[in-house]
Amino acid sequence: MGRKQHFVPQFLLKNFASDSERRRISLFYLPGSKVVKGASIKDQAYRKNLYGSDQNLEEYFRAVETKVSAIIDRIISTENIDLTPGEETMLKHLVSLQINRTPEQISGLQSQFDKMMKIVLRHDPRVKDYLKDITIKITSPYHFLFVIALRVTPALFDLKVSLLKNGSEEEILIGQHPAVVSNPVLYLKQWPGSLQGVASKGALILLPVSPQHAIALYDRRRYGLRNFERIGVLSHGDVGKINTLQFCYTTDCVYFHEGGREIEFDRYKERTEEFRASDKNILNLFEGTNGKGRRSEIIRATHKEPPIRPVFDFIEPKVFAMRENLGPSMDIARDEVRHIAYRMFDKGSTPPPELEQSSDIYYLQSEEE
Repeated sequence: MGRKQHFVPQFLLKNFASDSERRRISLFYLPGSKVVKGASIKDQAYRKNLYGSDQNLEEYFRAVETKVSAIIDRIISTENIDLTPGEETMLKHLVSLQINRTPEQISGLQSQFDKMMKIVLRHDPRVKDYLKDITIKITSPYHFLFVIALRVTPALFDLKVSLLKNGSEEEILIGQHPAVVSNPVLYLKQWPGSLQGVASKGALILLPVSPQHAIALYDRRRYGLRNFERIGVLSHGDVGKINTLQFCYTTDCVYFHEGGREIEFDRYKERTEEFRASDKNILNLFEGTNGKGRRSEIIRATHKEPPIRPVFDFIEPKVFAMRENLGPSMDIARDEVRHIAYRMFDKGSTPPPELEQSSDIYYLQSEEE
């Protein structure tokens, strides 16, 4: 029958619990527009044998969650974000894992992989006539994304961690893909690519941790909290945007604590319905020839952006960030991330020219004599 394997940590859902024992939670079920109260937390946000029957990944997640749950509980209870280097690293690792372990993420990965492989294989006479009738998938997607999460964790090391306190009457919700990525700086600069790369200049990651708190990881070189503290205050508009993002990326439920003012679930659902139903992965193909007459192609992978204006009251882009020239290339990775990426190649050398990968952009080259 398989064992339940959760893709949202139960310790996070317990912070939104509706009972004093922290065993039950209220939820809004999107397909039926139905509010359910007193649902069992252990029966939420799971799939059977999601990470495989051997339980190895599940045990790894459990070990990380045990350490981070104590850190987050202390942050919430004291409203103090002072962390040791080890605690901050572990928290960032959990965020990287959380981004890459949900059904929403795996669905996006499979869609992107299918589209990209069909673009590459359309030149192959053996299969090109059959591509429209098949779907190309990664056979072990969760293991693949687990490796991605491990490799991406160092890309979060330069991000600053701040606690955000709810300053509005509306409570913060949590969905089934709670760690969301945005980029106010690139949005304001009208960047044509994706705003969801964690390695990009201006990256901002938001994770709800209670009805009254969220944790933000952000590019410290390009942002500052408006109150110049390590604890930011969320306006009513900020909470509305965070809740909208939770609706955008959830699978079928959002969870809430019964308190504060009434939440307009149907309004959130209606606003995000088209986005949730759409394929969020976009591939752009650019064709050309090099100096030797060989054909080359560039595939740019981007994402459909959610239906919000990703500019928040709690955080302010620095003057430097708004004046910064992003350059002519599509590579907008932060310098700190570049250094980490280059060290992953042989003894600190630069990546080979045949393959460059940064943020959400992949370069593939096909050649014809």
